[in-house]
Order: sequence, then structure tokens, then C-alpha cells
Amino acid sequence: MNAGTLPSRYAQAIFDYATGCRAEDQVYDDLCRLADTLDRVEALRKLVANPLLPAADKASALLAACGKTVADDSPTARIVRMVTANKRADRMGAIAQAYIARYRHSKGIQPAHVTTPAPLADGTARKIEALVTRATGCRSVLLQADTDPALIGGFVLRVGDRLLDASVGKQLARMRRDLTD
Repeated sequence: MNAGTLPSRYAQAIFDYATGCRAEDQVYDDLCRLADTLDRVEALRKLVANPLLPAADKASALLAACGKTVADDSPTARIVRMVTANKRADRMGAIAQAYIARYRHSKGIQPAHVTTPAPLADGTARKIEALVTRATGCRSVLLQADTDPALIGGFVLRVGDRLLDASVGKQLARMRRDLTD
């Protein structure tokens, strides 16, 4: 199986299985925590990539990375054991990310990322979510907000592969470029 299509094929199979078990929300929550942990903890990525470590030990480590006790008979535990038994534990992060994207697509959830020079007020965050909802036609927005004082003012909004840079720094750079040309 092509390494590029492997995560999406596993994600589709996992989504179908989780939907059949009526556990797609729980699997989503577990795989979000797992993907986040795998992204942050290099030692865990190295551990699951170790070919000498038994699949059961890799599965235990991955399930522990879900951030809470996952029951042995839960769909998440079955999924992780299946992936590790198929010698794909080193691809679990990519599989989890593909499942997360598949789940969000099925639920009409659009991730968005906004960067501002100061923390957003709740009302401003809701206005940005409403703007993204209208612009994309999605059902809901999963807004992640960061701060970067170097922006001076304005904001940078990323939705999917689209970027709206309305920062003061960008406007100053544009003015500088226009004046020097």
C-alpha cells in the first residue's frame, strides 16, 4: 500500500467501524489526544517505530497516550491493537490525523487558526467563527487562537489552504515595498 494513501485508507475503515459501533465521537476524542501526544512527544514516536518492540507493548504505549484509561474492549483499543498488529504503529499519528480530518468533514466542522497581537475577547472569537461559517458554508468552526505581539495590530486568519493577512506589519511591509519600487 502506498505510504501516501495508507493513512486515508485506514482512516476511512476506522470511521466506518466507529460509525457502526456508534462510537465515532469517542474515537475522535481519543485519536485527537493521541495525535496531539504523538506530535509533542518524540520519545513516543521513536518507541512505536522500534521494530524490536512487540506490537502489544506499542499498543499499550499508544493507548496510554490517549490521555485517559481506555477500556480494553473499547473501539479505540481495538483500532490501536489492529493498527499495531498490522505493523503500522509508526504510522498511527498520520492515521489519527486522517481520521480527524474525515470526522470533521463528515460533521461539517471547519478548523480555522487566527493570530492576533493580543488575546481575543469572546465576542470577537464568535464574530470570527460566524464569518468563517458564512464564508465556507460549514456547520461549525473549530477556532484556534494564538497571539503574536510582532503583528502590532490586525490579525492573520488561516482557513484550510486560504490565508487572510490583515496585520499592520503586512500593511507596513506592502507600503514599504510600494514606496521603494
